[in-house]
Amino acid sequence: MIRRYVSPRRRPTSFRLPIWVWVLLAIGLLESAYHCSKFRVPVPVEEQDEPFYTSCREPDVTGNRENGVIVMLARNSELEAANHTVASFERHFNRWFHYPIVFLNDEPFDDRFMEVLGSTSSGDVTFETIQREDWTFPTWLNQTAAKESIAKQGARGTIHAGQEGYHHMCRFYSGKFYHLEVLQKYKWYWRLEPDVDFYCSITYDPFVEMAQRKKVYGFTLSLWEEWATVPSLFRHTAEFKEAFDIASSSLWTAMMEPSWLPYPLRSLMSFLPHRDRFGDAWSGCHYWSNFEIADLDFFRGKQYQSFFRVLESTGGFYFERVSRQPRIEEYVEVHMVMGSVRRKKPAGMDWERRSHFLFKTAEPLPGIPPLRRCLGDFRVAQDR
Repeated sequence: MIRRYVSPRRRPTSFRLPIWVWVLLAIGLLESAYHCSKFRVPVPVEEQDEPFYTSCREPDVTGNRENGVIVMLARNSELEAANHTVASFERHFNRWFHYPIVFLNDEPFDDRFMEVLGSTSSGDVTFETIQREDWTFPTWLNQTAAKESIAKQGARGTIHAGQEGYHHMCRFYSGKFYHLEVLQKYKWYWRLEPDVDFYCSITYDPFVEMAQRKKVYGFTLSLWEEWATVPSLFRHTAEFKEAFDIASSSLWTAMMEPSWLPYPLRSLMSFLPHRDRFGDAWSGCHYWSNFEIADLDFFRGKQYQSFFRVLESTGGFYFERVSRQPRIEEYVEVHMVMGSVRRKKPAGMDWERRSHFLFKTAEPLPGIPPLRRCLGDFRVAQDR
C-alpha cells in the first residue's frame, strides 16, 4: 500500500513595504501637491478687463489723437491683398480717425503699389524699404549650418519653418522693427496683414483708450503653439527671468504647467523640451501678434532689447522657428501684471466669441447693414 503524502498548504507570505518607504511616498506626494499649489491662479470674482465701450457710439471725429501709426508688411505681389485690407480698414475705422500708415517691404515698392495704396488710404502714407542688415542672417551666425537647419525643419513639415524669408521676418519683428527710423516719431503701432476683412465698425480710438487706461499691449487671440517650432524658447526665457531677478507675475504662473514629480525627480524633466531647469513646463499658449496694438516704448526699453539679444545669441531664430508670437507672450508675461495687457474688446462685443476682423476664410451673412455688421453673423466661406 502506497501512502499518499499531502504536503500542508502554506500560508501566502504577505508583502509589506518598510515603514520608511511609506514615509518617503507620503512626503513625495505632499511635496508634489505643495509645489503644484504654487502655480494656481485664482479665478477673479470680477471682470478684470472690461470692454472699452458696451454700446454703440458715434465716432468722435474731433477728439484728441494718440501718436499712433498703422503698420503693414507687404510685398509688391500682394498689391490686391494689401489694398483689400486697407479699404476694409478705412471703411470701418480710419475714415473717421485718419491715422498714418507705414508699409514695409524688404524690397523697394513699385510705383503701381504706391499709387494704389496711397489713393486708398485717408491718412499720410509712407513706403519704407527694410535695410538689408535687418532682413538677413546675423553676421556672426554660421549661415551654412543655419540654411541646413531651415531645410531640415521644412522637411519635418513644421509650418513655415522651411522658408528662409519667414525666419528673417521673425527676427526682424522681434527686435529690429522697433528701431526703424520711420517709426521713431511714433509711440503706438497697430499691425495689419494683407487680405483681411474688418466686419465691425470700430467707432472709438483704441490708441486713446489704451493710453488712458495705461495698457501697453493689446492682442486679439491666444492660441497653442506648435510644439516642434520652439523647443528651447521657454528654457531661455526662464533663464533670462532668473538672471535679471524678475519676480513671477500672475501671467507667468498662469501659462505654466507644473510637474507632478516630486523633488528631486522633478529636475530630471528639465532635459525635455519646453521645460525650465526645475522641470516645470510651458503650456504652449501664446498671443497671436498679427493684429496687435502696442506701446513702442515698451519694446524699445533696455530690458526687452537685452531679452532680444539673448534669444538671438542662441540662434533660435534660424535653428528653431522662434516666431514673434510665443516670444512676445513669454516676455509680456515675465514683465506685466494682468491689468497692463489688453485683450482688445470692441463696443458691445465679447472677444470670447467675436472679433473685429477675419481672414478671408469667413464671410458675413446677407442682409446685415454694413456700418454695424459684426462677426457674430458670418459663415465660413467654401473653397471656390
